[in-house]
Amino acid sequence: MRWAGLLLATGLLGAGFILAIHNFDSSGLALGLASVLVGLPLLVRWIHGDRELNRFLYPILVWEICLVIFHLLWLVPFYASAGMDALGYYDAAVQTASSIRAGDWESVPMSIGNQAVIVPTAILYALFGPSMSAMFGISAMIGLAGVIAFYKAFAIWQPSGRARLYALVVLFLPSLGVWRSLFGKDSVVILGLGVACLGYSKWLARGRFSALVYTALGVVIAGAVRPHIGFVLVGSLVATEIWRRNARRGSFFVKLLLGVVVFAPLLATVGTVAGNYVALKGQSVDAMLEVGLNNGRGNATGGSVLVNPEMGSLLDYVRFLPDAMVRLLFRPFPWEAHNANAMLATLENVLLFGFLLRSLKSMGGVLRNVRHHPYFLFSLLMVLELSVMFSLLTNLGLISRMKAQIYPFLFTLLLAAPHTARSAQPAAIRRPALRGWSQPREAMRWV
Repeated sequence: MRWAGLLLATGLLGAGFILAIHNFDSSGLALGLASVLVGLPLLVRWIHGDRELNRFLYPILVWEICLVIFHLLWLVPFYASAGMDALGYYDAAVQTASSIRAGDWESVPMSIGNQAVIVPTAILYALFGPSMSAMFGISAMIGLAGVIAFYKAFAIWQPSGRARLYALVVLFLPSLGVWRSLFGKDSVVILGLGVACLGYSKWLARGRFSALVYTALGVVIAGAVRPHIGFVLVGSLVATEIWRRNARRGSFFVKLLLGVVVFAPLLATVGTVAGNYVALKGQSVDAMLEVGLNNGRGNATGGSVLVNPEMGSLLDYVRFLPDAMVRLLFRPFPWEAHNANAMLATLENVLLFGFLLRSLKSMGGVLRNVRHHPYFLFSLLMVLELSVMFSLLTNLGLISRMKAQIYPFLFTLLLAAPHTARSAQPAAIRRPALRGWSQPREAMRWV
């Protein structure tokens, strides 16, 4: 149990240091210690149970502590005057915690979006006392759990070498680390997406109902804070399942009709919630385009702002889409970097471009065989849908923030071995193929 003692010492040292650099504020001492003593051992147990992740146990812990210190010492002070989201969540949670202590639950708003972050935070504050330092530590653990879930979903289908490289990327990529550990929606969304991917990957590999419970839990977590992300997630899952069923032998039209009957109410419900959240006026493509353009104009603040061209129709957007994809994935270019943040973003873009060049041959094999491998098809759909959703953003800082949600799915495609995409069998599990509806158990599972 030597690793457990070292873990506890590292966690306590990190928690004590965070409290110390915040003017020895002891109001959140109980919350900080509770999060370290409860959350950290659970994460380490999850890491320790995987041979590849266990190699990086201590680098992961040190990296997470560095991320929290970076947020508290630089990011929060730098953006405090600009109205950082985390500061708004903190103030709102403190006020809500006062209402909870007073028993005034009627004044505690229950809704999706910001309140899905504020209310749980307020409950913790009501129990332990407010502490922004502790919440950044908790957010770092939440985001870490999310990327570990992404890795485990990927590792089911890939050999150990590919899985190890994927773990290094999603765990230590700077921008992904910064945004997934930020106090607010980002860490929760990464957790929801990761849990949903892990559940769906296990469902594809083992076909157990418990895996669908994980998938549904991930959809609820991601959709509670960002309903439009939940809608994209549900849409990709539904499309993958319909394609997977129709790819097998049997009546195409019967399966397609059954898929529409089963999944249409779910998509309609989630779509209605997401549409209300983003203030969608109607269900047409032009209405969606108008929402995207309004969001782009509304976030056009700061010194790293781009301009969208005038678009009056869907055809104009289709013409602009290639430029939007380049902007989303590779801006800022090296000659546009004039500060430390932009230079870091540029280095990551160069790294991504290098991965693309290196993976062109294997990527072709993955895409050619993606129809035979549902998990890679699901990842491809998520990349496409999220890219379209974020294509009209004009603030490079916000683009970097939203791109962190695309990275785990994009690197799933870039780092996949083409020979494993050719067969739909998981790397660690071999089971007899189920052909069409020839087995009653398969038919019942579909229903």
